[in-house]
Amino acid sequence: MSPFNERIISFTKGSSRNKIIIATDEIPGISVLDIGYQLSEKLKTITGKSNLSLRASRFSEILFEKHITQDEALGSILYIKNIGILFEPKLKIDTQALIERYSKNNTLIIQWDYEFKDHKLFFKNTSNHYLDLSYLSYLIAE
Repeated sequence: MSPFNERIISFTKGSSRNKIIIATDEIPGISVLDIGYQLSEKLKTITGKSNLSLRASRFSEILFEKHITQDEALGSILYIKNIGILFEPKLKIDTQALIERYSKNNTLIIQWDYEFKDHKLFFKNTSNHYLDLSYLSYLIAE
């Protein structure tokens, strides 16, 4: 039995190019990738800081690939949380492109305590880092 309601299932069955679900609360029964913790642990193993940006991007992709799961109702799912590290200026990760890429072939669920304005998701109390969802298919799950 899928933990998703009919609204979410209907959204993911549509013909949209990207499928992004934004959730403020954890969804039980689905494996979640704490990308902030996992990526920071991986980056601790790097000796020297040369190619840090390249390595951070590659590690992010490896972690994303490893955490794609299957759901009977939604198909391929990538469920992530604690995404602030993806916006870290020193890492120079193209977070927008990463989100777009992984939401094409998977239902991408992002657990995020956010502020929403003009189709943009911001971290609460800051306007420096955001995801622009204006041309992507998304659903705010409340």
